[in-house]
Amino acid sequence: MKIEKIIDVISMYTNTLEPHSAIALARAIANDEEYLNLYLSSEDYDDFERKVLSKECALNEIYAQISRYGTRADSHWCRIMDLFGESSFKVHSEHGKVLIGTGELKTFVNSRGSSLNGFYDVSHVAVFNIGDKDYKVVYGCIDKMMDKKDFLIIGEFNIYDYDGGSADLNFIEPFRKIKDGWYRIYAYDGFVAFVEF
Repeated sequence: MKIEKIIDVISMYTNTLEPHSAIALARAIANDEEYLNLYLSSEDYDDFERKVLSKECALNEIYAQISRYGTRADSHWCRIMDLFGESSFKVHSEHGKVLIGTGELKTFVNSRGSSLNGFYDVSHVAVFNIGDKDYKVVYGCIDKMMDKKDFLIIGEFNIYDYDGGSADLNFIEPFRKIKDGWYRIYAYDGFVAFVEF
């Protein structure tokens, strides 16, 4: 494919991506040598997208945007599950909310990103700490794979397996204890990620 047509190609083949975001994605591809070479060597956009989603290049924000907004966006949920990998665990989740906190303070994190239309009884949760083997890959693409929540959590906290059956949250036992740190929180369609930074 020719670089001169990249903005038109990206705009035509991505779903629900605003025109300015399509231009930004095209520029990101043009400025990333690995992705640019893959783009130039591809027969057409379909071939390029297939190669990107087959992980022929490093997983970064380009991969994330193509996964989320490209012609194969219907499988984006599966790619998040793959990204969560061994760090993932399930918790009961009334109305798509995950209970977190300490003995003194608890709150809910909504597991619905901007894409979720329904509710889940189970949320997939993952915690990514600095030093984890997959941390750099996750950190490189999670901002575009999922929706960032407007708050972060600082300190040591628990994630609870809460099914909504108890009105008194003080009697719910922690499911996982998360080590002391600063965490950004992301959500998307039944997924919640806590990413240390």
